[in-house]
Amino acid sequence: AGKSVEDAQVVWSLQRLADLFVATVKAIYAHRGEEIGTLTFTKDDPQCIDFVTAAANIRMNNYRIAMQSRWTVQSMAGSIIPAVASTNAILSALIVQQALHILREGELKRAATQARQAWIRYEATAKGKVAMGSQLLGPNPECHACSNTTVVVH
Repeated sequence: AGKSVEDAQVVWSLQRLADLFVATVKAIYAHRGEEIGTLTFTKDDPQCIDFVTAAANIRMNNYRIAMQSRWTVQSMAGSIIPAVASTNAILSALIVQQALHILREGELKRAATQARQAWIRYEATAKGKVAMGSQLLGPNPECHACSNTTVVVH
């Protein structure tokens, strides 16, 4: 973790973030192993912020999203966690609803060719819609998750 306010306000290198991720996971297992599965996130816990900073920035790098400083991560973390949980719950319900529709209607073949992605708008459209759909995009060859590239972590 950063030792100074100035250090916490700069975006760290991917190597430093990977090292922080490994060190934080090791520390959690060593000192709080009995809490794994019940460990509660709090933005005031330096170990939690280190883990979230490292994990989120590594993921951001994978998807070519601008990485953030530890300072920014800590300031955003308090409101993002509930928002992510709410959005995941809404989308999970939509996925289950659509799966039931496909199974009930026997539309597996059509669903495979006409699948769409769903997303939630922060604010409703003029027509009051918050759940939106759009056509699925093909795999991105620059994306580590979509392509056949492998990454070796030492």
